[in-house]
Parts: sequence; structure tokens; C-alpha cells
Amino acid sequence: MKTIFFVNALKGSLSTDEICKLKNKFPITFVPLSDGGDGFLETVSYAYPRAKKHYVAAQNALGKTKKAPYLTYKNFAFLECAKIAGLAEIKPQNRKVLTSSSFGIGQVLKYISETKIKTVFVGLGGVAFNDGGAACLQAFGYRLLDEKNKEIPLGINGLIKLKKIVAPKSLKLPKIICLSDVENKLLGKQGSAQIYGPQKGASKQEVVLIESALKNFQKVIGKNLNKKFYGASGALPVALCGVLGGKIKKGTDEIFKIIKAETLVKKRSEERRVGKECR
Repeated sequence: MKTIFFVNALKGSLSTDEICKLKNKFPITFVPLSDGGDGFLETVSYAYPRAKKHYVAAQNALGKTKKAPYLTYKNFAFLECAKIAGLAEIKPQNRKVLTSSSFGIGQVLKYISETKIKTVFVGLGGVAFNDGGAACLQAFGYRLLDEKNKEIPLGINGLIKLKKIVAPKSLKLPKIICLSDVENKLLGKQGSAQIYGPQKGASKQEVVLIESALKNFQKVIGKNLNKKFYGASGALPVALCGVLGGKIKKGTDEIFKIIKAETLVKKRSEERRVGKECR
């Protein structure tokens, strides 16, 4: 019997890499899978063994500089938000959702945008910030200003004071495709702050503040961004899609295409049929 397990990471448990290493102990084919969150780069590496891994200096959610990875294959780049500003790398007692930011995501994207890459796939999810991608825009050179035309600080504490956004004069961007299975809207009972804020360490009072900050961000942008998927990954799609023109696609659907899951299943089925005929 030929068996294929498509395995995804689970917070606080085994990573996709750790699960796939079990192939030496069981007669099973393990294939890493991700909806765009934790394990996204491992999934891409499985699908494209010749993909190149790069590292660029970028900040994690708390502002500490680290080596952040991303992959390239042909004219495509792949980055996993959880590996840049991930929640898992910060101990629960050290999580500070009001000052955590998406600045590092912007740093990596900006670096990629200055290369010859045509399309970048952004795996959403597993992040420690909830700033709607405001700091990501700041990393690109956007000026986020308060009522006194002063730059707001990174994070929710700054975003609540936002009054105006000034775009950089010249901005070169690749095509941005965001991948996520999280369909939560930006605001409300099923929104980013109320559903995911507590996971990032937010108290009830902080959840209210995050909700207000995201409402303010939407107002200043001047678009209705209270849509499905926009609550994913600390509401990062607000910046990536609402401002930078990216698109969101269903994560698992796209990743099944990337790893050619249907071809894998057919191949295993064919191996099983041939095996029976040879007995």
C-alpha cells in the first residue's frame, strides 16, 4: 500500500521538517504542506528543489535584527512572514502586540523589489504583529504622519495617531500574491483584532485599541478594506493589497498547484497498480 501524508505545522508541535523526517521510520510518503503560514518555505523547497535560499537583514516583530530567509526560483520569489516576524520565536511573556510591527516584512519585500524578480508570493500567517502592515509601508519609504505632520512610531501605539500617508515618489514593485486560508475580515467579532489579537498576547483593552487603530488606518487609506482575508496575518493585506496593489489567493489551493499534488497522487496510484501486476 502506498500512502501519502500532506503534513502541515501546528503551533507548539512538530514542524513540517520534523514530521517529514519520520519517512525513515514509516513506509509513508510525507509531503510538506502549508496554507501560507508556518512551513511555507519548506513546502516550496520540496516543490522546487533547485530553488535558491537567500538571507537578508531584517527586523523581527520586536525590532531585533536577524537574518531573514526567502527563496527564489526562476523569476519568482517566496517569503514566509512567520520566518521574518513570527509569533513562535517570541516567548509568551515577551509578546508586546502594541509595539510589535511588520517593518521586517517590508524590508525583505523592498530588497526583493530591487532585484529582477517579477512575482513574489507572500505566505501569510503566524506573525506577532497586528498593525495592518503599516510598518511594512514605512519600510518601503511611505511617510505615515500624525496631525502635526510627524512620523508615527512603529506599531499600534503609533497607528492610532495616523492622520496622513505620503507615498514615496518612485516605487518599483513586483507582482505581489498573498496566500492564506484565513478568511476573517478586517474588523468586527470575526475580525483581525478580536480573533487573533489574544493569540498575540493582547488583553481585552488592547484588543479594543487594535480595533480602533485598524479602523483609523482604513479611514486614512480611504478604502473599504473590511473584506474577507484582510484580517489575516496581523491584517497585513491592508498594506500589501489595499495600498501596494497585491492580490490574495486561497493558500492551500495555490500550494497544491505548486507541489503538483494531483500528479503525486496519480504517480503513487500508478506505482501501486504496477506493483500488483508484477506480483
